[in-house]
Amino acid sequence: MENTSMEMELQQQISVLKTGATPLNDDDFNTVFELFKERINTRDIEGSLLIPHSLRRHSQLDDVTHIMESLLEHGFIRFEWVFWDNDDAIPFEDLEEEDEVYLVEQMNKSESAVKEYERYTDEYEEHCGRIYHPETGTEGFDPLEHLGKQYYFTDKLKMDLQHVKPTSYDKEQAMRELFPAELMPEVEKRAREIAMERLGL
Repeated sequence: MENTSMEMELQQQISVLKTGATPLNDDDFNTVFELFKERINTRDIEGSLLIPHSLRRHSQLDDVTHIMESLLEHGFIRFEWVFWDNDDAIPFEDLEEEDEVYLVEQMNKSESAVKEYERYTDEYEEHCGRIYHPETGTEGFDPLEHLGKQYYFTDKLKMDLQHVKPTSYDKEQAMRELFPAELMPEVEKRAREIAMERLGL
């Protein structure tokens, strides 16, 4: 099947994004189409920051909230809360019990901060870490400075693997996973020999 057929199949599968509570306009739909086309060809777009970042790169939009909501509504992506401990992302359910109790307690106090975070407003970014607790009226720990959403693609999008053309990087990674490091020089040497034989040299 030609590349154009693959693209038509992809467009048909994601056409549901133009319906529902958060329907996409043509520009946003085209942005998502480019993202999924890229993902099909590379299989490496994962993670909390990468999905929104990739959408912004395709659309040049700062606010991709509507697109993310549509992808979530129709089941193309999912998210889980994570607690950022320095550079490590810990899934919310993997927190130590006392840390979870403390975090939930502080989140309840910072309810107004949660609303700002959910709206992705500049106001929250401006006051991040300086939110006043509604209960105490004092400035203090802002849990949302350490809490975020980790986004993942789901398996809802199904494509015939014959349409997927792995990149040279994908092939190289597969080789390294198939063969131990000590065998790689021999594998590369044999690959060169086969290439020379095919060229008649």
